[in-house]
Parts: sequence; structure tokens; C-alpha cells
Amino acid sequence: MRVFLERIRKHQKSHSMLTMVLITIGIALGGFLLGILQKWIDGSASNVLPDILNQLDIRNYFGRLAIWIL
Repeated sequence: MRVFLERIRKHQKSHSMLTMVLITIGIALGGFLLGILQKWIDGSASNVLPDILNQLDIRNYFGRLAIWIL
């Protein structure tokens, strides 16, 4: 089975452990920052947000955090 699978695709060089850890931390940090932004948008009054955000109604998309986690 291994020979068959090796003929389908060639093994690619894997990244170093440090690179994989940094990528994972970056993804987690980005998700954390997006969560903070989402909570700020949900908690702020409509008159605080710029007009462009009111026109796009971004709060409607990010208002249900459980759906995004799912």
C-alpha cells in the first residue's frame, strides 16, 4: 500500500518544528484578535461605528459567535 501511495504523490519536505509552532501561534493569535474585534463590534453602539460599517451591517454577520465556532 505504501508503494502505491508513493507513486501517486511524492513526499514533500516538511517544515521545521519551529516553523510549525510559529504558524500555529499565529493562527491562534489571529483568531483571538478576530474574536476581540467581533465582541467590540457587538458591544458598541451603532453611532460609534463608521458609516461604512453601518451600511455593510457587519454586526449581523459576526453576531452569532457560536455559529462561527461550530
